[in-house]
Amino acid sequence: MVNRVQPAEWESHRACITAWPEHAYAWGEPLLAAQDEFERFIRELCREGDEEVWLLCPPFSEGRNRLADLAPQLTFLDVPYGDVWLRDIAPVFLRGSNDAVCFGFNGWGGKYIYPHDAEVSQALCDWLELSCSKPLLISEGGAWESDGAGTYLTTKSCLLNGNRNPGVTSAEVEALALGHMGARKVIWLDGGLLNDHTDGHIDNIARFVAPGEVMCMRPASIDDPNREVLLAIEETLRASSDTSGKPFTVHTVPSPGAVTDEAGELLAASHLNFYIANRAVLVPSYGAAGEREVVSVLQGLFPRRKVRLCPASALLTGGGSLHCMTQQVPATYQKRLNSTVVEGDVV
Repeated sequence: MVNRVQPAEWESHRACITAWPEHAYAWGEPLLAAQDEFERFIRELCREGDEEVWLLCPPFSEGRNRLADLAPQLTFLDVPYGDVWLRDIAPVFLRGSNDAVCFGFNGWGGKYIYPHDAEVSQALCDWLELSCSKPLLISEGGAWESDGAGTYLTTKSCLLNGNRNPGVTSAEVEALALGHMGARKVIWLDGGLLNDHTDGHIDNIARFVAPGEVMCMRPASIDDPNREVLLAIEETLRASSDTSGKPFTVHTVPSPGAVTDEAGELLAASHLNFYIANRAVLVPSYGAAGEREVVSVLQGLFPRRKVRLCPASALLTGGGSLHCMTQQVPATYQKRLNSTVVEGDVV
């Protein structure tokens, strides 16, 4: 087993780090509905996931009152943050040690600059006593998908974008990924879903579901707005292989199709933005016709986990979904939380 690599998400977790949707400046009118969906997700994770939840939440937030009954499985962390997308702004944990990777962060290419987001990764490393490696690369955790054995998926539209890393080549990114995350092979997809504020994060379009096995979406219909993008992704994955040279087994599920906000703007909805917990797979639901098939396929791939749909339409208006809100902590992380920065009681 390869060490100093990001574990595959199906490997055992100690905890899931996430954050309560708190700030109106990041959400606007959908904030209350997003809080309701987030609460349902956290309760499902605590009930079925079989892992601790470490929740960033301000000391006087309503979130502490609403979720206080989930203690001791849920622990509140008094860590300042701007928005909930911990997949992108938290450290990326590595296997076999208390080490992590902290990418440079610039608000998803300068689009959303919120207070404290750029400091969350280092703050969590300090408070969790992690050794933090810092590649000279602007990135987010959601830009990388690991099979746990040295193969990573990512997109050109994100990491080679001039709004993050102007002039940087794919070879230079791969060298940094090798040195900091143990990447032995990086597979590049061209781009992501339409209107994805992240410029094409991989966790919306392709996920590892087992060694040598990947999942992507197929168009929900002939008029699926992402039809050409999805077909190209599947073609690339079917022509790709892992570090041993073995071609991937590719599983497909239907995309949600066109999901829009109240103003009619297309949103980057994806059923692949699921979170793999120790005993559950939590899948975002947007009320799309193909969701029963998505659950069936995932249940066949994860027979020892309960696959559950979680409403995520309001969360999606904030620019992400369930996977975007979470960052898993490997079971190999053994240190106790620093009590000076953890608030276990309702304030």
